[in-house]
Amino acid sequence: MTTSPLTVAVAQSISVPGEVEENARRAALLIERYVERGVRLIVFPELSLVDYELEQFADPAVWVTDDDPRLDPLRDGCRSSGCCAVVGAGVRTGDGRRLLASLFVDATGGVTVHGKSHLHGVEREVFEAPGEQQPLVDVAGWSAALAVCYDAAVPAHAQAAADAGAELYLVSSWYDAPEYERMNIHLASRAMDHRMYALGVNHARAPRRDSCGGSGIWGPDGACELRAGYSVQVIVADLDHDRLVQFRTIDRDLT
Repeated sequence: MTTSPLTVAVAQSISVPGEVEENARRAALLIERYVERGVRLIVFPELSLVDYELEQFADPAVWVTDDDPRLDPLRDGCRSSGCCAVVGAGVRTGDGRRLLASLFVDATGGVTVHGKSHLHGVEREVFEAPGEQQPLVDVAGWSAALAVCYDAAVPAHAQAAADAGAELYLVSSWYDAPEYERMNIHLASRAMDHRMYALGVNHARAPRRDSCGGSGIWGPDGACELRAGYSVQVIVADLDHDRLVQFRTIDRDLT
């Protein structure tokens, strides 16, 4: 049973390169702050716990595990508040795989690892794809699928999520400066094609790298409802489940 509305936040942020503990602490502080505004889900960018600098993964300390004690501030923050969070990291699994992953921290403090299915460019030299469909997660009664950047550019990824029953498509990403409109097209298409809400979270622009920013929320009609500029910004919105059902009912009646 889903609830309506669901208050969510997308955190367009800047990470400290390689500093897992510090980035986890900062994320936990944001959770604490925005829970007071009723937020039940907050999503951070791709590799938010270390920043998107692939050369740093030569250092074993940059990798995390799902039971990594450096994640304790996030676990504690979600457990105490009932909020869920999505953060990004390079993960070494118990069976030795190296995943570019989104970590879903649920309202009990549990951590689920979701590897990026569609690696891009140099990422293939550092990470490996999980090789299996990633399960949906529960966010206050809503079914959510996690995607990492280029996953959202592959229509089959969102199709599999929709087939599994996803109502939310949570995309943690790094889009470069020239890709502002490309990001919009990807998120709008995934939302519209499958009548689900899409949350796209990018890094804020920083001196060392040129991100396009543009984090936002796209409705089940594909329209962009809220979108950030280039700087650090947290966007908060209420998602209406009745609206999602309305669009899905229209689609069903037309077939």
